[in-house]
Parts: sequence; structure tokens; C-alpha cells
Amino acid sequence: MSTTILPTGAASVAPAGAPAGAPAGAPRRPSEAERRSALVQAAEEVFLHHGYAAANMDDVAQAVGMSKKTLYQLFPSKEALFDAVVTRFCAPMQVAADATALPGDAAALTRMLAEVAAHILTERHVALFRVIASEVKRAPELAAAVQRSRGRGTGLVEGWLQTQAEAGWLDIEDPAEVAGMLIGMVIGEPHLLMLIGQRSPPDAAEIDRRARLAVGMFIGGATRRPGGSTPRPD
Repeated sequence: MSTTILPTGAASVAPAGAPAGAPAGAPRRPSEAERRSALVQAAEEVFLHHGYAAANMDDVAQAVGMSKKTLYQLFPSKEALFDAVVTRFCAPMQVAADATALPGDAAALTRMLAEVAAHILTERHVALFRVIASEVKRAPELAAAVQRSRGRGTGLVEGWLQTQAEAGWLDIEDPAEVAGMLIGMVIGEPHLLMLIGQRSPPDAAEIDRRARLAVGMFIGGATRRPGGSTPRPD
């Protein structure tokens, strides 16, 4: 049976443009943004439960009480819907870097890395990664979603590194590459062990310790020295 989706905590109001005399308290028609959000949340559960190949658009539409026609109007394909799920997962890591951070403020970098790692090192994020890893050969379109998500996920750290390089504090050639390396240092072993079911998510204290260690090693090699030089590997 089809149901009307209401955003959490929203009051029931008459639909915009409803004819005069419409019953007071009738649920309003959800906006397109609300319908898209509901579909993405439902799709996340379907993909995690069934995997990408076995999931179908009917299951998603039924989960939110929406017609398949409406679903396809908002997301023309399963690939587009999965990409929206990945985008939602990465959203917390797309916040702009704090441009007001003072040059040399290593604590700011530590906080950002810890924030990114805390988002990645969760059971749900790892479960989504398992879906991708197990099915990417049969569904190559998943690789494209992963590549797009990598760019989104490093944005916070990359922006900070770019700002610090422009301020003359860091001597780095490619902020995006360095951001990926730093995130990898923090999440590396815990992420791998979680993927194979050999450990639970790290707590905040462990994540903070790993972030501080990564930043300490990085700053030692990338801080601009007097005279404008930095140590370079042979």
C-alpha cells in the first residue's frame, strides 16, 4: 500500500495549491529534495542487505511507498541511485577547510584527519565498501562511483593543505595526493582488519592517537625550512 513520506519532525500541512476546503491537517506533498533523501536512505539499506547486483529498483520504491515511475524520474538508473548513496556517505568529508587556521597549526590538521577517519571507520561505511569490493568486477560502474567518492572524501584535508602551502608553511606539490596519503596513514590497518571482520571500529582515543602520529611524521618532512628548502627523498 502506498504511503506518504513526511520528513522527520515535519508538521502535516495542506499541499501547496490544494483546492479550497481541503481537510485541515492533511499531509503535505513532500518536496523533491525530501523524496530524493528518502529514496537514498532506502537504497542504502537495500544495497547493504542484498548487494548491488541483486538489489532492484522495485525494492527501493516499495520501501518508501513510492511509485516506480516517480523513482525513475528522480534517479534514472540503479547506477545513479548507488552514486547518490556513495555521495551521502561522503558528505561529512566535503566540508570546506578552515581558511582561518594559522600557518603551522598542526592541531587543526590532526582534528580534520581524526574527523575523516571517524567517519570512514564505521561498520556501515565498511559494509558499503565490502559491497563494492565484492561486486566491482561484475558491475564496473561501481568503480566510477568509488573514483568520484575519493575526490569528495579528501576535500576537507586537501583544502587545508592547499591553504597552508599557499601561506608558505608547507612545501608540497600535490595537496590531493598528500591528503590521500595522510588519510591512508590514519585509517590503514584498522580499516583493513574491519573489512575482513577481525576487529571492531576504533574508539575516539585510538583515532586521535593515530592522527597525531601521522601528522607528526608528516610535519617533520614537509615543513618549509629557513631558506625555503625541505628534506627530499633521493
